[in-house]
Amino acid sequence: MISLHDYKYRKEAIEAAPEPTSRDELIVKYLPLVHYVVNSLSLSLPPMLDNDDIFSYGCMGLIDAIDRFDESRMVKFETYAVTRIRGYIIDQLRALDWIPRSARQRARQIERTHDEIERESGHAPRADEVAARMGIDREKYDQAVIDAACVTLSLDAIVHPDDENAGGGLLNQITDGSSPSPVAMAEARDLQDSISSALRVLPEREQYLLHLYYFEQRTLQEISRVLAVSESRVCQLHTRALSRLRTVMAA
Repeated sequence: MISLHDYKYRKEAIEAAPEPTSRDELIVKYLPLVHYVVNSLSLSLPPMLDNDDIFSYGCMGLIDAIDRFDESRMVKFETYAVTRIRGYIIDQLRALDWIPRSARQRARQIERTHDEIERESGHAPRADEVAARMGIDREKYDQAVIDAACVTLSLDAIVHPDDENAGGGLLNQITDGSSPSPVAMAEARDLQDSISSALRVLPEREQYLLHLYYFEQRTLQEISRVLAVSESRVCQLHTRALSRLRTVMAA
């Protein structure tokens, strides 16, 4: 965290160095301004917002300030840059906020009405009281509360920062519907191991027949040519192999 005092201290040290001559050097020189603005804004931002994203917005605001600054206006660059950085961050956060402005306004109205009733009555008002004071029915009030409670979350946000075994951010908590569960995968491996063990007990010819039929997807006619027997004989061998396999696996 960089306080205004820390920034001023760094600024004095930076000003003692040679004047930057390139755009990149100017960005490096005034980067502490981004830290200062981000830290000052963090007090009023929801904690689930990603600080790295906010800082990157601030850097873009600093670059914009460097490109747009006009010395002829007789304004200190630091003053101009802080305004541009703060404005750029706020604009980007507003762009990410999908909740309509009307929902935000209704949320503030609910909060003001709640406080008014509490001051007048001396107790925390019920939802019905707030809705009646606002002149809306309970259904609209409940929907307004739900809309106001919606927030934008970063998928990289740590769910349980104090838990070392929490498993990272929100992205790691989302279930992948196309991925089998660990239990299903373990059961499939156990079944596969059991079948493999049972197959080794069968005669080599029957093992080969099952391999051709189930793994290579050969037809009975193709298998009959490979084994040099009739299709009816292949059916008999297949039936006997499966019967032996079931007996071995049931044992």
